[in-house]
Amino acid sequence: MHRKVAILGGLLGCLFLIPFVVIDLSQLGSIHQSSSDLTKADVALVLGAKVTGSGRLSPMLADRLNGAVQLYEKGIVTKLLLSGDRSEDYDEVSALRREALKLGVPEEALLLDYEGFSTYESCERAGQVFGLSNVIIVTQAFHAARSTYTCKSLGVEAETFAQPSFRKYPITTTQLEVREYFARWKALIQLADS
Repeated sequence: MHRKVAILGGLLGCLFLIPFVVIDLSQLGSIHQSSSDLTKADVALVLGAKVTGSGRLSPMLADRLNGAVQLYEKGIVTKLLLSGDRSEDYDEVSALRREALKLGVPEEALLLDYEGFSTYESCERAGQVFGLSNVIIVTQAFHAARSTYTCKSLGVEAETFAQPSFRKYPITTTQLEVREYFARWKALIQLADS
């Protein structure tokens, strides 16, 4: 009986680790926390996140945009692809655009993707709609491996400029990790079908 429980526990442990082994380990050399470690690319892909009802960027999304603007100012990229969700009363991309313009990025350096409803769709559209073959993704460290893996699996070569995952976000580290764990499983299933 104890042996069966041990075997079952081992199998469940292996199952639990699959998304980390497949996604995290395959992206080790592609995720950077310093802009000086990045290879130049045409475009920084800013993945959407929450905006408030008044159109203000959440701290998480503001950090992503600030990271992308830093890459633009340093000449590492020449354009920003702002990708996010939009509905009748919610618009991540327009909020990002307004803030990018305030930060000094010219209109002609902004590409707008109003149908980036998920990481998968943002990466897919970067290649299929915007014709990009190489991007630098700007997102938080907890999300970096999955976003890089997704873009590469969809034919868009990618590195990620990982922004720190700060405690100022209105979600706990545990909540982020649990959400990300299930999102990795979803990515593996989606990409297996694509």
